[in-house]
This record gives sequence, C-alpha cells and structure tokens, in this order.
Amino acid sequence: MKVNAAVLMRQLLSRSTETTGYALSLDSLKLHSLLVEGESLVMDADANLKVN
Repeated sequence: MKVNAAVLMRQLLSRSTETTGYALSLDSLKLHSLLVEGESLVMDADANLKVN
C-alpha cells in the first residue's frame, strides 16, 4: 500500500476555509510513524501549517 500523507493532508486542508473559516496550508510534514489499527491509519507526525 502506498500513502502520500502530504498530498492527503493538502487535500483535506483545501476545504479548510469552508469548514473552519480559515484558509490553512501545509508548509512541511515530518512523518515519525504510520500504524494500521483495525480499519484506521494512525499517523505520528510534526507539521508546519500556515493560516492565510
């Protein structure tokens, strides 16, 4: 299985203005681990978000 976490997060953040009222963008992402627990994908990461 291939997962591009940065692309997925950017897709989610592309609707942030509609959902939160703030335009958020992802500047950087450092993944520490990805773990499958049942039907969930658990991610441990550091991210740098920008509020536009």
